[in-house]
Amino acid sequence: MKRGKAYLAIVLVLSVSICLKAEGINPACPQKGLSTNTLIESARALKAEGYFEGAITQLKEALEESRRTKNPYAEEECLFMLGIISWDLGRIQEAAKFLEDASAHVRTIGLVELERILLKAQDIVGLYNAAKGYRSSNHLRLSLHDFDRAISLAREIGVADFELKCLRQQSLTYWQIGNAEMFLSCNRRGLEIARQLHHRVEEGRCLNNVGVYYEKHSNYSNALRYFEKALLILKGEHDSESEAECLSNMGVTYRELGDYKKAKLYLFQAWETDKIVGNNISLAIDLENIGATCLRQGCLTSDRREYFKAAEHFERCLSLLRNEGNDKLSFYAINNLGLIHLLLGEYEKAQEYFFSALAQSKGNQYTEERCSILNNIANVYLKTGQLKQAISYYLQSEALSSHLKYLSMSRESYFGLGQCYEAQNEMVRALLYYEKSMETIEKIRGIIAFDIFKIGFARNKLSVYQHVLDILFSLYEAHPTKAILDRMFQLVERAKARAFLESLMDARLDNTGPANNEFNEKKKEISQIISKAFWALAKPGLTKDAREQYELKLELAEERYLRMISDAKAESRESYPAAVPEICGIHRAQTQLLDEHTALLEYYVGEKRSYLFVITRNRSELFELPNSQSLQKSLKAYLKMLSTPSGGPFLGIRAAERITRQLAFPLESPGYADIDSLIIVPDGILHYVPYETLRTSMPKGPAFYVEKYDISYCPSASSLLVLKQKPFRSKPLKRLLAFGAPDYKPGGHSGEDVERTSAEVWREIYAHDGFSLPPLPFSKNEVQNVAGNFPSPRKDIFLGDEATESAVKRLPLDEYQIIHFACHGFLDENFPLRSALVLSPDGLGDEDGFLQAREVYDLKMNADLVVLSACQTAGGSLENSEGILGLPRTFFYAVARSVLSSLWLINDKTTASFMGDFYEFLVQGRGKSNALRMAKIRMLRSPHSHPSYWAGFVLYGDPGAIQFDAEFP
Repeated sequence: MKRGKAYLAIVLVLSVSICLKAEGINPACPQKGLSTNTLIESARALKAEGYFEGAITQLKEALEESRRTKNPYAEEECLFMLGIISWDLGRIQEAAKFLEDASAHVRTIGLVELERILLKAQDIVGLYNAAKGYRSSNHLRLSLHDFDRAISLAREIGVADFELKCLRQQSLTYWQIGNAEMFLSCNRRGLEIARQLHHRVEEGRCLNNVGVYYEKHSNYSNALRYFEKALLILKGEHDSESEAECLSNMGVTYRELGDYKKAKLYLFQAWETDKIVGNNISLAIDLENIGATCLRQGCLTSDRREYFKAAEHFERCLSLLRNEGNDKLSFYAINNLGLIHLLLGEYEKAQEYFFSALAQSKGNQYTEERCSILNNIANVYLKTGQLKQAISYYLQSEALSSHLKYLSMSRESYFGLGQCYEAQNEMVRALLYYEKSMETIEKIRGIIAFDIFKIGFARNKLSVYQHVLDILFSLYEAHPTKAILDRMFQLVERAKARAFLESLMDARLDNTGPANNEFNEKKKEISQIISKAFWALAKPGLTKDAREQYELKLELAEERYLRMISDAKAESRESYPAAVPEICGIHRAQTQLLDEHTALLEYYVGEKRSYLFVITRNRSELFELPNSQSLQKSLKAYLKMLSTPSGGPFLGIRAAERITRQLAFPLESPGYADIDSLIIVPDGILHYVPYETLRTSMPKGPAFYVEKYDISYCPSASSLLVLKQKPFRSKPLKRLLAFGAPDYKPGGHSGEDVERTSAEVWREIYAHDGFSLPPLPFSKNEVQNVAGNFPSPRKDIFLGDEATESAVKRLPLDEYQIIHFACHGFLDENFPLRSALVLSPDGLGDEDGFLQAREVYDLKMNADLVVLSACQTAGGSLENSEGILGLPRTFFYAVARSVLSSLWLINDKTTASFMGDFYEFLVQGRGKSNALRMAKIRMLRSPHSHPSYWAGFVLYGDPGAIQFDAEFP
């Protein structure tokens, strides 16, 4: 017994020669086949490193040599190893033949123990094939049973290669049976074995499967992490079929995150790869996925053209399946065709498609799809007012999805049930299901690590918050109570800037990231990928389509870099239970944010109606405002008027008074007479409104708000509470770090043989979008005036060719209380992470001078204030509820408590004067919002009184005074 166990352990590493020695036989005696032994040893070494094809070649040569030299023991070893390596390569029939030949050969030479092992190996192959057959015929329990037996035999004979493939295939049966946890367990164990065996293809496939588990459970950050690892391996191993599957999975994940551009990129890559493979079933699935992405995009943008594109893809999918004689998967496309008819208001036709899809989706492996179809049937009944039937189907879907923990499907069912009960005027039940839907949204969003992914996921799921607000508002109108008001306020806080708040908490807990070599190596690796994508984009003569493709590849590489940093920061959350963001209620806002003279104005801009909460230390009120469309119509011309100097007096006074009556009329009541400071939490288009330009009554007559109020802005009351907290870091040692007057001498080269620098290429790329770099002659004066307010030992100034991007990155930024940039800024609304502050390029060529939002994200600050004295630095891509995605947001992630930036193009000369005034007031000990107000009033009373010169500067974050160290002058 003991000898047998030792014998099996030897087989584990395929040392059949040692095994034969245990039988008293030397298979590699000098007289018979020294070259055979050398070939076998070489094959073993190749297999151990995962070079299976090379090992096969060596073994076949060794087999011929062993037969030529009549060395039966070496021949046996070759046959056994050929069987296992053929198995590794997925050549199951060849593996069976080699093992059969080995068994027959062993029988003739009387190796009884080895024959038993070979017979068990053949049993494994037979059980494996039978188990796959049972799965295909939907006999799933029998499939699991035979895989279990095969795995048990593989462990008994100690050959991990057999166990690995059986585990991965068994996981697919578990998936079909609906046991996702066992699916994950099998693939995790398979992943361990694959890495031990250096079996790269199986490693890639297991990684892909683990990614599928996380995608189905709405953990999209983890899903993408595993898919990316799998894709890298599968591409390197030229496993095109698995590569296409992985590409498709990545596309579906990006679709769930609301990034349809990236989803299409990966799905079309999957389509092209499957065309080469020639698998029509896979091509049909690709077409369905591409169509579903077009459909989702059309729903978001209300673009009917996307619906028709989607329909074309679905019809092509069905045609392919019919030609293959395989209608098994057609219900995917049928369901989505029904959804198009539903969106077009063709309810009867939609219902026909949905019931047809439901009939075809039978089987345990399609439970998620059945949930989707049941929800769609319910949606038709809801649209047609058949509420009883709608509720029945939503409940069926909810029961299935809850059992299987499909959060995304549960969210849809809960939302539908809420709508049904709201339509029946059963508001308590409606609120119950809406609350469940919101909780599910927040649960999914909470496990997504990357800020941009959180936003994309929530982008088209916010209407549930509007429904609840509207119900609560009706209740509040009938019976106004503090409890309802506080519930509404907390609901708005839950909906607003939640991704920002969660990422902000992570950044402030741990902004250092892992200091290990592996992490830094990964950063370097991804930086090289970014560089490669960047230089591809820089190729001269690119077509529009090629340029868009390269831009997207660059964006993907930039996103991957940020995700890695975000994941590293988020890891600290487990160590700090308090890192889970706490939603601010009215009482907390009153006691922790507001004093006797400050009011919080928080907005929620909705499609049906909008809301304004006005909260002071001692009172709280709620007001109804016009909907988003009305507000946009009202503000569009006024915003343009504000940012455009007229060469004379400001002509927008009447418009400002009208907008004040729309947005801030409560402040005119006597109850707010003592208020002299405002904290604005904007929403939607209101992010572009400088409230300083609104109009108010004063003893001497009407005046701008700036003449009465200190004004600051924040994404939400909850996030302001976080920004006001000091992070877990040491106190800054210095007061000011300033960069100004960068060297913008035009790049260029005299001949085509001279390489362009990255700085020159970035300028060309930005110039493609209309960006230029005129000189900033007053930038130097600005920095010198600002610096004059601080003592020499406590400040560092970088001007001209010293104001480089590399200087920013090498300095210990967390030692400075204030960081000031006086330079050009570039706003990229299409690629927010590419917005940049433009500094001097590094003379050594290490840095291009464009400090992009992506790079700011990785900086380590501890600043009370960051000043972005550059054009449009407060701008960016506007997202519902989250606000503007741009440079200020990333500086908050780098740990700044407040950011002063500009809404529009600014004048170099007047800005230099304005900033000098701002700092003059700031060092007097005034609050940041008050110092900003005083600087604006001074500009208002100068020849540059037009709002375009002063109103665009807005302060986001903590408005309080900076506490300078009293020990130093």
